Amino acid sequence: MFDTTDWCSSGMYPSLVAVDRPVMVDGLQAFFGAGGGLMSGVPLGVRSGGLRVEPWMPGRQHLWLRVRDGSWLAGVELEAHSGNGTSHLRMQLWLPPKAFILDADHRP
Repeated sequence: MFDTTDWCSSGMYPSLVAVDRPVMVDGLQAFFGAGGGLMSGVPLGVRSGGLRVEPWMPGRQHLWLRVRDGSWLAGVELEAHSGNGTSHLRMQLWLPPKAFILDADHRP
């Protein structure tokens, strides 16, 4: 979970807004340069043990954080898995709005 205890968000322009909703993370936007490429020449051990980056990955948005230029970043958690499925971990990501959509809007 995102620790926001030391962030002061008050006044006329709040900079931290709590939300709790399911989202679909665009793997190629969120992990620019990771995944999506050809795997020829990549050892099988790397393919199976490395992070699996899918085109769409389910996650949960917990907050919006306003950047000083007025834009927003989303605090999103997702469960990441290795290529062979034997390893997993929870990732906390700071994503621009274009890197995810609401789960209800996802059309596989």
